[in-house]
Amino acid sequence: MRKIYILGSIILLLIIIFVIYTKLSYLTIIVKFNDLEPFEKQMNVYYKGFKIGKTTKIYPDKDYLNNYLKLKIKPRNIKLPNNIYAVIKNTPTKQYVNIIYPDAPSLSRIKSGTTINGK
Repeated sequence: MRKIYILGSIILLLIIIFVIYTKLSYLTIIVKFNDLEPFEKQMNVYYKGFKIGKTTKIYPDKDYLNNYLKLKIKPRNIKLPNNIYAVIKNTPTKQYVNIIYPDAPSLSRIKSGTTINGK
């Protein structure tokens, strides 16, 4: 019986470590789009030509006036200003999200859970 408790404790500890590691290894950004258009799932996210992440979730707000896109950005320590915005680009085969650096960047840096505008 004691071995079961030890094994269960070890498994629980490993799960907790895995969850903490995954939460701390990427940055989550939410993009708000005013236009309701269909989006593809699992779109790639690019910044200055480099792939930095993927979309993880697409959902409307409760009134169906806006679309929200949840982005998972790696590495977490990327230095982006708080006033970046996202643009959906279309190619003949795929859609992707492009992060645009503003002309006048803000001094504050983006944090996990921040909502930015999409165009």
